[in-house]
Amino acid sequence: MNQYYGLLSGAGFSLSYAFFGLLWGQASDKYSRKWIVAMACIGWSLTSIFTGSINSFAVLAVMRFLLGATQAACEPASFSLIADYFPSNKVSTATSILTAAPYLGSGLSSLSVIMIAALGWRACFGFMGSIGVLFGALGLLFMKEPKRQ
Repeated sequence: MNQYYGLLSGAGFSLSYAFFGLLWGQASDKYSRKWIVAMACIGWSLTSIFTGSINSFAVLAVMRFLLGATQAACEPASFSLIADYFPSNKVSTATSILTAAPYLGSGLSSLSVIMIAALGWRACFGFMGSIGVLFGALGLLFMKEPKRQ
C-alpha cells in the first residue's frame, strides 16, 4: 500500500479537486451557496466515514476521488458568500481567516494520533466524519444565504 500513497494523496485527490472546483465555481454563481457549502461538508464527511470502513484499495481510491470532488465545492461557494456577507473593506480579513482554517485544521489534526492510539484509525475516521456531518447539518439550519451583490 505504501507504494500507492503518492497516487492516493496526490493525483487521486488533486485531479478531482481541480476539475470539480471549476464546476463548483459555476454552480456557486447560479445556485444557493449555503446549500453547496453545507452539502459539500456532509459529502466529504461521509467519505471520511466510509474510508474508515473499507478494506479495498479500489474503494479507497474512489473515496479519495470523491473527497476531492466534494471538498472542491467549499472554496468557490465560501469566497462568494464572504463577498456578500462582509463590506468591501472587511473582505480581505474574512478571506484570510477562511484560507487559514485548513492549515489550522491540519495542525490540530495531528492530535488525532491520540485518538488513533486509543480507538484505532477506523474509529477516528468515523468520529471525525460524524462531526463534519453534524456541522454540515448545522450549516443547513443556521447559515443564511445573503442577497447577491
